[in-house]
Amino acid sequence: MSEIRQWAFGITAAALLGAVILALAPSGSTKKLVQTAVSLVLMCAILRPFISGAKLSELFEQIKGVEVEEYDSSERAENYLEAQLKEKINEILEKSGIYSAEISISIIIDSENEMKVDYITICAEQTYINYFTNAEEALKDELGIDVEIEVIQ
Repeated sequence: MSEIRQWAFGITAAALLGAVILALAPSGSTKKLVQTAVSLVLMCAILRPFISGAKLSELFEQIKGVEVEEYDSSERAENYLEAQLKEKINEILEKSGIYSAEISISIIIDSENEMKVDYITICAEQTYINYFTNAEEALKDELGIDVEIEVIQ
């Protein structure tokens, strides 16, 4: 049973890492190259038992009669993506001169389990208002995200 868990964990880890990398990849021809690389890594993770010569009959025998644990892996993936985006946005804001901001990210998961950023709200103190334009441009350049920074009320 541990082999199956390792296999499932490998697939999940590859998918989560791929989602984060794709979200942070710049648009254009580089993004296509990154998509191809992520797809190949995910395919290797899925095909690992077949490639490694594992005894598949033994793996599938272990599945029979075992109850599957129910947990929301999409929620964990969403939380991980949100945390990674917040970290990257904070880095960009600090480079732009804004050191304390509230970041709110809404991620939607469509019917095909694809995660997309619905909107991002950034609120910063009035003292940083002169840095808002530079930070908005930096976020657009580095992440490809249109964001407006608002003043905390």
